[in-house]
Amino acid sequence: MSLAAEEKNGATARENKNKVVGTTKKSAVNKTLKRVRKLTKMTEKISKAMHDGLGRASGLVMAPLVKSQIGQTFLAMVPREVLLASLDAVNTVLDALEAVEKQAFSATSGAATRMVINRFGESAGEATEDAFATVGHVTGTTWNIFKIRKAIAPPGLLKNAVKNTNRNS
Repeated sequence: MSLAAEEKNGATARENKNKVVGTTKKSAVNKTLKRVRKLTKMTEKISKAMHDGLGRASGLVMAPLVKSQIGQTFLAMVPREVLLASLDAVNTVLDALEAVEKQAFSATSGAATRMVINRFGESAGEATEDAFATVGHVTGTTWNIFKIRKAIAPPGLLKNAVKNTNRNS
C-alpha cells in the first residue's frame, strides 16, 4: 500500500473507532442534558408561580398601609398619576428588554443548533438544543427572580397598593 492509502485507511479506522466511543458518550451527555433541561424548566415555572402569587399578595398587604394616614401623606407628595406612570414606564422598558432577549436568544440558538447538526450530526445538535434550552430556562428564572425582588422592594409594593386603592375608591 502507498503511504497515502495507509494514511487514509488509518484515518478511517481512527474515525470509526472514535465514532463508536463518541456515540456512547454523546448519549450519556444527552441524557444528562435532558435531565438538566427538565430541572431548569421546572425551576422557571416555580419562580414564575412565585412571582405571580407575590404580585397578588403584595397589593393586598399594602392596600391598608396606603389607606393609612402615613400612606396618604406619602402619596400626597407626588400625584398618583405621575407615580403610576413612572412605575409603568420602568415596567414597560423591562418587559421590552425581556421580549428582545427571548427573541434574540431563540434566533441565535436555532441557528447554532442547525449549524451543529450540519457539521457534527443529529446527536450533537440535540445536545446543543438541550444546552441552549437550559440556558434559556436559567435566563427566564433569573428574570423572574429579578421581578420578585422588584415586587418586594417598596416601588413594587407601592405600585400594587396604589392600583388596588384606585380600584376600591
